[in-house]
Amino acid sequence: MRILPAVVLGAMVAVGPHFSADAATTTAVAFPGASARPNVRGDQVIFYYDARDGFTTFINIRNEAATELNVELDFYGSTFTTPFTETVTLPATNGTNGAPGVGGLMVIDVGALRASGLAATPGVAFATVVNATGQPVVSRGLSGNFTVANMATGSAWGSPGAARSAIHPPTPGADACAPKPPSPTVGSVIDGTSVLLSPIQPTNADLSVYYDPATLPPAAVGGNQLIFVSFVDVPGTTFTVAAA
Repeated sequence: MRILPAVVLGAMVAVGPHFSADAATTTAVAFPGASARPNVRGDQVIFYYDARDGFTTFINIRNEAATELNVELDFYGSTFTTPFTETVTLPATNGTNGAPGVGGLMVIDVGALRASGLAATPGVAFATVVNATGQPVVSRGLSGNFTVANMATGSAWGSPGAARSAIHPPTPGADACAPKPPSPTVGSVIDGTSVLLSPIQPTNADLSVYYDPATLPPAAVGGNQLIFVSFVDVPGTTFTVAAA
């Protein structure tokens, strides 16, 4: 089974006024078709969460398509082994008087899922649109965001989810100026081979500096830390990832 290139998602946890910014540069070779920055809407949205005692996480997912969407939520811990999975249905919300719809919205209390078997760890949640048989499909209609509150430090942070969309893989060795393959049609199955989710491979990361790190609570309680996530997609009939 072919393993696709890694996707990297980075976030900084800090609270306070913004004074300056630094940049950290990576040297990874970009996969053809990879995105340097995630989108805000796509076929899949990626969120960070923390289900440990003392933390509260809310994930909001929104349907921006014209029809209802079945969405599979896969919660992976730091080892990216077997995920905790939930499937929800997001209704489509039509606009009034000819105005565009605002989409069906669902708020997920991640901590409450511990009662159903979610491990009490931090991790990454993948929200993917699926068809009736559980296969990931093209929708171009999913978006969302997350918020993580830290009860020990009395602080919270959040971000839009990192969205990505399906593409046809570029032809190896093709001229860089050649026309790009057409986008997959809505409803196409994302099998990871003929249709795949575009990897997110940043070429740099802007790290905002807020306070002298010595004045922040220690990383052990989540007060002064950077969070980077790296994984690989595993092609197959259902969406799966593995540790990079």
